[in-house]
Amino acid sequence: MAQDQVEPAPLASDDIVEGSVARSRARFIEIATALFRQCGVRSASVDDIVNLSGMSKPTFYRRFATKDDLVIACVVQESRRVRRELAALLGAVEATPVARIRAIGGYYAAAFEAQPRRGLFALNLAVEYPDAEGEVGEAIETEIRAMRHDLDIWLDVVEEPRRARVAAQLSLAILGAGAVCQVLSCAGESLREAVEAVVHDVIAGAERPAAV
Repeated sequence: MAQDQVEPAPLASDDIVEGSVARSRARFIEIATALFRQCGVRSASVDDIVNLSGMSKPTFYRRFATKDDLVIACVVQESRRVRRELAALLGAVEATPVARIRAIGGYYAAAFEAQPRRGLFALNLAVEYPDAEGEVGEAIETEIRAMRHDLDIWLDVVEEPRRARVAAQLSLAILGAGAVCQVLSCAGESLREAVEAVVHDVIAGAERPAAV
């Protein structure tokens, strides 16, 4: 297991850790997310996560019944983090279609550039959990659908019926760039180009006379 980017926490007394269930859960999720991004779910064992957390294995299993439960918690937590950051970002930009599309695309492009060969966390895990019927696969699908739902909401400044098309185009650009990032390293510039194509379509659509 590569651990060059994940440092072990100082050893903690379980008596102290037990005083905050939420804090110890969050620590396990933080460590596991970093490891899963770095070397994949299959290569990161529970022992690796426990050792880096500075807590004990019994504490781990009091927080998560199985490793898959931890994986699901990581998927959900990462998706919530992205939603919070994007909501804050969009709250600071002009409420126009072009400004929001560029802000959303720019957010993901910057994320891909900051972590080459990582892409979207949910897509990273989907490669290791191709069975969508499993609990982890279902969680991944749920979060990817939630991303599309969020785009529909954030793009409410785009008039119907074009909003659904714009959201679909932007979603496909982000997911496609995320997949490319996993294989060919950074896809940030390609995503920005795809986003500008979506912007062009939006502007062209706004300038096109309405059908009588």
